Amino acid sequence: MRVAVVDPASWSLAYDAPLGAALARAGCEVTLHCTRSPHGAQAMTGADTAGFTVEESFYRSGYGLGFLPRKVGRAVQHPLDLSKLTRRLRTDADVVMVQWLPGRRIDARAWARLATDVPVTYTAHNAQERDNAVDPDLLDGFSAVIAHSDGGAKALRAAGIADVWRMRLGAYTQYADAADPELAPIDISDGAPLVVLAGLLRDYKGVDVLLEAWPSVAARVPDARLVVAGRPMGIELPSQPPERATIIPRFVTEEELGWLLRRASVCCLPYRRIDMSGIAAAALACGTPLVLSDVGGFGEFVGRGGVTVPPGDANALADALVEVLADPARQAQLATEARAATADYFSWDAIAHEYVECLRGLVHGAAGG
Repeated sequence: MRVAVVDPASWSLAYDAPLGAALARAGCEVTLHCTRSPHGAQAMTGADTAGFTVEESFYRSGYGLGFLPRKVGRAVQHPLDLSKLTRRLRTDADVVMVQWLPGRRIDARAWARLATDVPVTYTAHNAQERDNAVDPDLLDGFSAVIAHSDGGAKALRAAGIADVWRMRLGAYTQYADAADPELAPIDISDGAPLVVLAGLLRDYKGVDVLLEAWPSVAARVPDARLVVAGRPMGIELPSQPPERATIIPRFVTEEELGWLLRRASVCCLPYRRIDMSGIAAAALACGTPLVLSDVGGFGEFVGRGGVTVPPGDANALADALVEVLADPARQAQLATEARAATADYFSWDAIAHEYVECLRGLVHGAAGG
């Protein structure tokens, strides 16, 4: 079965790569259609991210147009590249898996037209309660829509989407196996217990809740350290962080993210709303315990390396962090759970076999029709 995975702007290469590799191991002929990305090397590196073809099918003619703003150049090029690819996939693919709709209605119409000839799925990465949540009106033309949580699947069905697949988000093992960056983002040579919140820093991620909770954590676990690392996106960060807290207010490279997660005692994600999280998937693969808000699909990590607390509750968050940081046995238990879940429940190979069964059903149905 020829499977085309399409991520026009390379927004989720860390997801596309292990998915494509696992589908290839399951017997599919996989091609990832994306664009060149300065952050793609790490996402595409590792033993579990091989065996499929990568084609830069979007924005190639704009690589050398330095005089044009990036967004303007892509806005001009996108419909042309999309039209060319959809024409080609009518004969080059048995099924198409679309990850994002950068052009929104333009993309939705193009994929709906292709779906009359070739089955086309859409992965609703933002299926519920998150910035830029998917618009159900754009999804009517897809053969099936994929959600990564029970809540996401429920929300899509409630919005009138007929065929929704509930598929797990696999663990991002490439971050566990990655090489260290040339320069460490922070000095942690003292071996202190480390709490990390990393990734693009947006309002819904609850950075303010964690900073409010931190003084209580530092008072009860005096040697603990906090690192908040990532580019601020629409939020204000304090000029003076709490004691024993460090803020790195810039884009964190893939190598730096892996380095931080592998060394963290806890990855803390106090989100206000989310469906599922790639940062959680990366921390899990590193065997790093998770302390998360009980939102979206985060309850899925309980018993699999995670502890949840009510969203927006700084006191409950502080208590949960102290529970893990101050108890080496509890920390080791959560790390063991995370590694076991990475190898089993969140295994990409297990997930890929489920995908193959569903994809074959679409292909056979289309052939029968």
